[in-house]
Order: sequence, then C-alpha cells, then structure tokens
Amino acid sequence: MSFPKYLEYQDTGIAWIGQVPAHWTLYPLFAVLRERDERNTGNFESNVLSLSYGRIIRRDVESNHGLLPESFETYQVVNPSNMVLRLTDLQNDQRSLRVGMAPERGIITSAYVCLEATSKIDKTFAYQLLNMYDLHKVFYGLGGGVRQSMGFEDLKRLPIFLPPLAEQRAIAAFLDAETARIDALVAKQQALITTLQEKRRALISHVVTKGLDASAPMKDSGVPWLGAVPAHWEVVRFRHCCDITEGQIDPKDEHFNERILIAPNHVEPGTGRILYTETATEQGAISGKYLVRLGEIIYSKIRPALNKVCLSQGDWLCSADMYPIQVRSDLINEYLFYFLLSDPFVSLMIEESMRVAMPKINRETLTDCPIPVPPMDEQTAAVIYISQETAAIDTLIAKAQAFIVLSREHRTALIAAAVTGQIDVRGCVAGAFASV
Repeated sequence: MSFPKYLEYQDTGIAWIGQVPAHWTLYPLFAVLRERDERNTGNFESNVLSLSYGRIIRRDVESNHGLLPESFETYQVVNPSNMVLRLTDLQNDQRSLRVGMAPERGIITSAYVCLEATSKIDKTFAYQLLNMYDLHKVFYGLGGGVRQSMGFEDLKRLPIFLPPLAEQRAIAAFLDAETARIDALVAKQQALITTLQEKRRALISHVVTKGLDASAPMKDSGVPWLGAVPAHWEVVRFRHCCDITEGQIDPKDEHFNERILIAPNHVEPGTGRILYTETATEQGAISGKYLVRLGEIIYSKIRPALNKVCLSQGDWLCSADMYPIQVRSDLINEYLFYFLLSDPFVSLMIEESMRVAMPKINRETLTDCPIPVPPMDEQTAAVIYISQETAAIDTLIAKAQAFIVLSREHRTALIAAAVTGQIDVRGCVAGAFASV
C-alpha cells in the first residue's frame, strides 16, 4: 500500500537522511534531548533493568546469570520513557539493537547513555527516530569511524530534523499502532513455528518408538522412559547395533586438511540440518579429529539439550566434541538418525548429562542406551514416512520464517520513512496501511 508524500522537500545534505519535508527544522541532538546521569547512590532503587534485543526488561539478579557488581550504587537511575543507548563494544558487535525506551523506573549500568526528551520533541517520536538511526547503523559511523564506545559528547551534535510537535505526535501515534500490528503478526507466526516444531518432534518420536501400524500389538519395553513398543520389535543396547569410531587423525595432514570438518556450530539444533560447511584448513584446525564416512551419523556429545545430530554427506571429518557413529547390518543409518532426534532419547541424554559439571555425554552412557529396533522393511517405511512428513512441515516453517523476515524489513522501512518525512501519515488511519 502506498502512502501520500509531502508537497515540498528540502535537501539535508546528509547522505543517510536525504530529503525531509520543507517545513521540518534542523537541531543538534543536545537541543532536543538531554543526558541524564542520576546515580543510584545509597542503593535507593532496586529494580535492575537490562537492554536486550532493543527492549528494556527487568533483570533477574537472583539467578546470578551474567556478571553482577558488588553494589548497584554505580548504576544510573532511569525513568519511564527515558531512552537508553548501549554504545559499547562497537568494534566487535555491529548486529545488536542498541536503543531502548524504559517502560518503568529502575536502574541500569552507567556504561549506557541515558537521554530524556525536552519540550521540543515528543518522547515516542524521539525513540522511533533513534531506533531508526540504530537500525540503519548510523552510530557506527560517528566521529569518522567505528570506535570501541561512545558517550553523550560523541552524540550531542547528531542532526535531528523535527516537524512541529503536533505532527511529531501524529507520526508517533501512527507508528505505535502500525508497529504493534506488525509485531502481533510476527508473534502469531512465531507461535505457529513453535507449534510446527513441536509437531515435527512428536511425529518423529511416535514413529521411532510406536511404529506406523496403529493396530500392532504392543509390549512393555522394560525401559521406563521408552514405555510400550510394538511386540515384534527388539530392544537392544546401542553397543550391540552401533559402533563409535575411535582413533583420531591430524587435520593438518595433506590427506585430510581440505575435507569438510563438522563441529557442533555447523548443525541446527533439533532438526539435523547442516547450516554451512567449512574445511579443516578454513577453520584452522590443529587438534585431533575423527574420520566420518558418507551416510554415517555425527552426534554432538556436548550440551545434549541442543540435540545436534546430522548425517554425513561425504567422507568428512568431525570435531572431537562429536561422536561419529557406524550402524551394523540390522539398522539403517537414517532410522537411527531419527531416533537420536526423538524426544525420549533427548530427555534421557539431558538427564544423564546433568550428572557432571559440564553437560556432556560420555561413550559409556551412549553405548548403554536401549534402542527399539523394528524389522528392516519397517525401518525403511518409517524413514520414507518421516522424511515426507517433516519436509512438508519444514516448508510451512520456512514460509512462516520468510513472512517474519519480510515483516521486520517492512517495519524498519516504515519507521524510517515516517520519522524522516518520506511519507505523510498525518491523515492516515492506523491499521489501514502498511500491508505486508
């Protein structure tokens, strides 16, 4: 849906702003936004806040996650609608969202810049404008290049083009409504993805533990976490149907250094999808690795809750943090792969890994695990069925993910267009435009 434009524009002479409506006025940031620097001396405020993914949220100080100071007296106090900018670690992190608006009074680290609106600027318009600067990575270019951190002195002359106050409020109200609408659509798609992912796991778990024949007689497997399985299936220990490769090779050796090397970070959690590949040389690998043959299974032994398992697509190498698994003649690689993705197996591995300080599955634990093994023809049918059904689910997930990407891109573009006057939303009815 197209939006109306203003009748007259002026050239700002600033490449990342371009033209703005002719009646908008240029200010330096310090003329419309002032810095707040109220310290929490005496610890009179205890509501600790944190800037996370562009949102200011309450921080759980009881869980001890992350570094905490001995005293919160060095923190600064923020009031509702204050804007908080995290302008630290600029050299190493150019992806994070760095601007948030405080929803309540609290305290936040003094390493951040805190701003409050003057009477010249609507606070919500100010936030959306700074949010636009953040999304378009404007802060990284201030001062002639990327620096490690910036303070108010580095921001104070940032150009701010403002319409009259009433117009600011109209733009802010429009963006509040439209971004909320887009966020609601995104939330629905995220909920759909969660449901589809749960359905995918449930489908795999059912087929590899109960089979495809709903009328098949069942028997107690003798394994509490596995429950009943088809009566004609065998339940055998991992060590009796699979082998874990032993003996490592040197990834610097010329016979191996150009082979694909799979590590846990290359595998998508819970799906077995390989996200990307790199050779041993590209990764600068120097410590011992395992050889993996085409079609064999690679299972990550660290942090089993992430459930990282995949099938090798060639004669590869794998990290020492992973187990290369060979199946014997009574088991199909793909069938075992799906079993390792199933909820009962993952839950067992999580429970077992909690016995040590660093969540990790040792060889003895894995080789002692019971596996339900159906006849070969049923394994083949199960693999075909799961592959087809999960492919259909994955297509729906991919469509939902694409919708989310487009929606967020549209949201970003809408904010930028509104706060720089590229569109005139003064007469727009919120919700009537911005179709994705």
